[in-house]
Amino acid sequence: MNWIKTTLNDISIDVSYGYTASAQVDKCGPKFLRITDIVPYFIDYNTVPYCRIDDSKYEQYKLKKGDLLIARTGATTGYNYLFDDDIDAIFASYLIRYRLNSQKVIPKFVKYVLKSKNYMGFINNYISGAAQPGINAPTLGSFSFLMPKEKFLQQKIAQILSNYDDLIENNNRRIKILEEMAQKIYKEWFVDFKFPGHETATFKDSPLGKIPTDWEVILVKSILKRLNAKNKYTQDNVLHKGKIIVIDQSTDEFLGFHNNEADFIATPQSPLIIFGDHTCKMQMIVENFSIGPNVIPIISETVPIPFLYYLIDSLIETKEYKRHWNDLISKKVILPKKELTEKFSLDIIPMMTMINHLKHKNLNLKQTRDILLPRLISGEIDVENMEIA
Repeated sequence: MNWIKTTLNDISIDVSYGYTASAQVDKCGPKFLRITDIVPYFIDYNTVPYCRIDDSKYEQYKLKKGDLLIARTGATTGYNYLFDDDIDAIFASYLIRYRLNSQKVIPKFVKYVLKSKNYMGFINNYISGAAQPGINAPTLGSFSFLMPKEKFLQQKIAQILSNYDDLIENNNRRIKILEEMAQKIYKEWFVDFKFPGHETATFKDSPLGKIPTDWEVILVKSILKRLNAKNKYTQDNVLHKGKIIVIDQSTDEFLGFHNNEADFIATPQSPLIIFGDHTCKMQMIVENFSIGPNVIPIISETVPIPFLYYLIDSLIETKEYKRHWNDLISKKVILPKKELTEKFSLDIIPMMTMINHLKHKNLNLKQTRDILLPRLISGEIDVENMEIA
């Protein structure tokens, strides 16, 4: 293959800083992409706010497919996202937009170059030692890399890697559907009180309003017990007795997948919840799971895990949970009768099993993609005669 050396500046037809404005929850204009929105590998546009912008400035900041966004300040300096979405959006002031020259380069190829260790090494070398990390457009534009001169080869490399991303995103959509189904069932049974047998139920007054007569109001902390995180808990001395284990930690993605040696063996009969204090992130594990550092096991002998998971999830969804563990456990909640929590849990377990299966598949897809990425964008793997689906 004929590879040439280039820079971001060489392949860009426009470089611009983003628009300064306040983000708005209500739909008052286009979506307003910020640094926090582009940090994840995939953007969840349901969480992206809007902003007001004059028509005279809209065209200047409007994003087009193939635009490359790069964070220029803070701990996320260098994070980037290739805008390839059918969304009306503009970009915020702490982002730099590189509008790539489609005559020279396939934007998706550049996307993967900017996911490489070489690129992150360039960023880290520049910001190391800075009290407030940051980078400007001229410096970013000087980042140099190799690329195939022939665009069809760039396209092949990008297609191989994007095939993995497409599978991951498809799994993410399936996960979201399953989670929404489970949330809907929880809400129907335990918020709207349309549980099996509700037609004949009687109700009583409570601190949280009218509730079924045989339900009660409790504090979240009354069904949880924190354990010493340094103790060794195994399947034999905890899980097979049907106890609940909640793990509290503050990592972002794939909480709890730290290594391959399982200290806890999670199963559909003895699942785990991983709770991220300060992050509002939570995940239920029903397959082999390994505890890593910075975790706090919590047990309960009274409440089934799937019910507990969606109980906590409902507090997060209604904003009753204010991002801290102590806030969560001090909340009053409605505890249904045991028969209903157990039936709900049995109904939900197959969904949670599938969700975890899809998350494991995504983890494997990401690992494979990340192994291939440096070899493909460096030319170590020759794709010229490769058939790409």
